[in-house]
Amino acid sequence: MAQDNKPSKTKQAELKALTQFNQFCQKQANLQRLRTELQQCSDLIIQAKAIALSPLPYRKKNSRQLVRKIKVGEQTALVVTYTALNDELPLPYGKDRRLLAWLQTQAKRYPEREGFVGSQYLSDFFKAFGLTDGGSDYRRFRESLDRVMQFAVSVRLQIEGEGTVILNSVPVKAAFLPDSPKEIKAKVLEERAGQMALFHEYDHPEYGFGIKLDSDFWSYLRDNPSVMPFALMQAYQDEPKKWDFAQYIFLRCGLAKEDSFVAWDIILDLMSSVDKQQRRVKADFKRHLDELKQLYPELPAYFTNSGLVICPWRWRDEDKALRGL
Repeated sequence: MAQDNKPSKTKQAELKALTQFNQFCQKQANLQRLRTELQQCSDLIIQAKAIALSPLPYRKKNSRQLVRKIKVGEQTALVVTYTALNDELPLPYGKDRRLLAWLQTQAKRYPEREGFVGSQYLSDFFKAFGLTDGGSDYRRFRESLDRVMQFAVSVRLQIEGEGTVILNSVPVKAAFLPDSPKEIKAKVLEERAGQMALFHEYDHPEYGFGIKLDSDFWSYLRDNPSVMPFALMQAYQDEPKKWDFAQYIFLRCGLAKEDSFVAWDIILDLMSSVDKQQRRVKADFKRHLDELKQLYPELPAYFTNSGLVICPWRWRDEDKALRGL
């Protein structure tokens, strides 16, 4: 009779415990590495406040419009509406948020170009997020850019029930890009050597290849910036829900004048998930917050059975970063 080589239940339990312990150790090592990067790196992700507070979808959606309502004061709320403009393209989703954030960051860093992001900074996008500038990564970049270029944003400020439209814009106005990564590299070298190619279709032809933000959106971004540590957002680039949750917590704490409460139904609606198991979703958010508090022990936010308590706070160097913009 052949022997059964299947591990005993005790052995299986030991292997499972060892795997969980190794995963825990790896997570702690990753957090320590990220904590060190946050202390050493001063780079920022800069976005318009309304965009940072209003999560894009996590997955491709069939609906052409998405409305987010974010309470930012006792009687004040932002109502943000995203609308897909092309019937062939969905709303931006998933990792599209990192491209939209990068374009805003680079535009704000170089305000003299009035919302224009040159090709050298697009090349840096691939490096910043650990992507290759060819093959499938470049193809996904172009697909992401198509979605980002074909959606509109409306922002309405609501005070005591009365609403005022403060932005109605297509964030990305135009893109002048080559067809291949090889052409991008050649163009970057030309620009760095001072050999700018001219584009008569563009209002500022001396800028060459690049992407132009809409003037109204650029004005809103310039006047309403929010900042996040780049190292944190880079670490969360493959986890859009963590990306959005970190922004929400940091911005809400920064906007708070006093302790405030956000009910669970508001959080779940704002950062909705395809996971319908609310208990599991709530546990995920609690883990996200615990992780942020390991990185920022002074973060004054905590969950109760009913929702989230937020207290006034700015992450270290936030005021300095905002003054420098």
